[in-house]
Amino acid sequence: MSQTMANLVDVRGVSFSRGNRLIFDDISLTVPHGKITAIMGPSGIGKTTLLRLIGGQIPPDSGEILFDGENVPEMSRSRLYTVRKRMSMLFQSGALFTT
Repeated sequence: MSQTMANLVDVRGVSFSRGNRLIFDDISLTVPHGKITAIMGPSGIGKTTLLRLIGGQIPPDSGEILFDGENVPEMSRSRLYTVRKRMSMLFQSGALFTT
């Protein structure tokens, strides 16, 4: 099994900015199949932005985001919806509605 296929999520060299503000600069993350992974840190550090990148809600400026070997930013809308059915997130507090 290749290293890519051993991981459910592979974030490789991802950079992302909003306007002139650099949020991520060449970050990498792997989440192996079958592992529960927590993304933790102080408010404003980019946790939600990272999850939105992995979920295909926003595209990275550069780098690769793979979910089970498939490039998330290159997925069609219908494929992305299918793949999202395999993703789940647990929020610290109620997240049904944004304020």
